[in-house]
Amino acid sequence: MSSAVPAILVLAASVAIGGWLSVLGSHVAQIEVLPASCRRRLQWWQSHTALITVVCVLAALAAVSMQATKIIG
Repeated sequence: MSSAVPAILVLAASVAIGGWLSVLGSHVAQIEVLPASCRRRLQWWQSHTALITVVCVLAALAAVSMQATKIIG
């Protein structure tokens, strides 16, 4: 396996898990006590988590297909 494929997979998983955890944490925590800039950042994550996750899945699929192409071709 080339070194780019695991790096892409780890990066995609890290970003997707980080987005998911920030949304989960913001639902559990009392975000109204945070400064406005932090609240805006959390609200951005909440509204864009689905898109970020889709992009991460596409990046992981691209990495796997790159590796499969190297093995087959």
